[in-house]
Amino acid sequence: MLIRRGFHTSALREARKRVKATFEAPKLRAPIPPTAKNIAVKDDHPLWQFFKDKKYMRSLADLENPGRPWTVQELRRKSFDDLHTLWYVCLRERNVLLRESQIYNTWGQDMGQDRFKEVSESIGTTMWRIRHVLSERFHSWRNGIEEFENNYGDLMKEFEERYLSADASRDAEMEGQLERFQYMFFGLKPNFEDNLPSEPIVRGLKVVAQLRLDRFKEGEQEVTDVKDINEAFMLFTADHSPEGIQEAIQTIKQYRTTGDPVPEGEAEYEVLAKIIQSAHEELAN
Repeated sequence: MLIRRGFHTSALREARKRVKATFEAPKLRAPIPPTAKNIAVKDDHPLWQFFKDKKYMRSLADLENPGRPWTVQELRRKSFDDLHTLWYVCLRERNVLLRESQIYNTWGQDMGQDRFKEVSESIGTTMWRIRHVLSERFHSWRNGIEEFENNYGDLMKEFEERYLSADASRDAEMEGQLERFQYMFFGLKPNFEDNLPSEPIVRGLKVVAQLRLDRFKEGEQEVTDVKDINEAFMLFTADHSPEGIQEAIQTIKQYRTTGDPVPEGEAEYEVLAKIIQSAHEELAN
């Protein structure tokens, strides 16, 4: 029996037909050449600080009348905030001039001296004079602190004598002087709720309360001194008048019958903190 050999096509018929891949190139726009017109910069961009009037570079004509440096005498009449503001105005202007000077020198312009640098140096004169004035004030402040510390007791005694000897017609004036005294010596602010519990504040409350009591007690024999922080608070917050202090004295008499005074130290700070907290709550309500 003869066996016929041949090529079978069944496998080819069963094979999956391949799909021909297709590819389309993306359609690209022609490149846009970079120009200044294609760049949009916000008007409030921080880098505009380095461009005077948004100019790339000022002309020399723009720098013909730049003004003169401030004198030391003029700067001495300025407050610290004014000097601080003027310093940063000068600093910003020098940054602008430095950028323009760099461009000017890069171009190699043969226009004589670098006017941008000259104006910058003139502004620099104002800046070192500002530093000079601030240095004067610092040394004056430091010397004043040293003198104050060396004569602390004498200055306090001098004020106490002046305050207690002033007649009744000067009550309003002496109240203002007392407020300045308490803030200078103890950091004690007139609005009680603005203070923080600390040793100088406690000591200041007692001193000021005793001064108020001595000025307006008018022959009082029972309440002649301040025993604790609560009594100091009553006298400190009373009206600066004989009537106000007499009312506080009556309150102190009632207070002394209720218990022992607050001991000195941490207990006073805790009581003072509660009093200040209560004052804040009353203001909030």
